[in-house]
Amino acid sequence: MYMTAAIICFMCGKRKITFNSELFEKYFGTDYFVQNNENRFLYILVFFAAPIIASFAISMVQTVFSLAVKNMAGFIISMIIYIISIFDINIFLPGNGCMAQRSSLFMENGLSVSQVIIIDIIIIVITLIIQLKIISVKDIL
Repeated sequence: MYMTAAIICFMCGKRKITFNSELFEKYFGTDYFVQNNENRFLYILVFFAAPIIASFAISMVQTVFSLAVKNMAGFIISMIIYIISIFDINIFLPGNGCMAQRSSLFMENGLSVSQVIIIDIIIIVITLIIQLKIISVKDIL
């Protein structure tokens, strides 16, 4: 829902992206953007980059467990990560990057978007290395 509302708020012009702050305030109930008009890049990170990178990190974790154990184990692990992310605000849970309301823009003690993205990239790199090691040892075909 937040992603859809954010897409509605970002209206494309001829050569630039403009932001409709009235729609943003209507959907999210905050006037933070109106007060701090220079933070457009931060909103793009919160609503577009962080959820995509976090979803990719979770899918990489799922792939590692699918290769190492079984396909169903990878699926169960990824669902557990998402479910734990609902109840726990932890920077090391990639599922929190998928939720804009967990960011420091909406919560006083929220997660820093840059830290979430860095942790997700570290998770992606680590799981990629593990996947390459598993694939080199395991006979997939």
